[in-house]
Amino acid sequence: MHCPAAYCCAFPRALFDALQRQHLARSTGDGARIECFHDKVRETVLGMLDLDQLRARHAVLARVLASSIDADPEQLAGHLLCAGEVQCAAEHLVSAAERARSELGFDRAARLFALALEHGRFGEEVAHRLCVDRAEALAESGRGGAAAAAYQQALDHAPPAERAELQLRAAEQYLFGGELAAGLEHLSAALAPLGIRVPASTPEILASVI
Repeated sequence: MHCPAAYCCAFPRALFDALQRQHLARSTGDGARIECFHDKVRETVLGMLDLDQLRARHAVLARVLASSIDADPEQLAGHLLCAGEVQCAAEHLVSAAERARSELGFDRAARLFALALEHGRFGEEVAHRLCVDRAEALAESGRGGAAAAAYQQALDHAPPAERAELQLRAAEQYLFGGELAAGLEHLSAALAPLGIRVPASTPEILASVI
């Protein structure tokens, strides 16, 4: 994740004008941001910075973005990760995932929830909720197999009252994806505590119908 642009409000106008005359920088259509005129410019400048300098500049960009009322949480998280502020970045990744999901960007939401879980250190209850949110986003994006696996992962720290529901969701996603054996296995595990047995073969299904 990276952002090649900087906010004009934090950039000296005279310096920007000089860069623009040399075809090294340009502003966006609304004039709110500036960006490198060409990726080679960005790559060259980045190549001249050592790790500490790079982190410091990402930290500055993160502060500038955070001061904006309409800051993109995904963009902000990217700068925070590069600045080494990992936990803060993970929290913004959660916000970005929730925004993406509200905008029906389910694939993006699932990816951002996964990144938040990868980089963040959350309490068990919050981490479990994020696992479920990721599974739901995968299901909503139509990725049945991945959603089922995510629901299975969420089972690891699920409270007993929630386990049956998560197993049913996993079974549903496996069945939707055509993975009948895995779907029936999870369906059986979910219904067993209720005293309901799922037939394991076609003859058993016919016998139960009869």
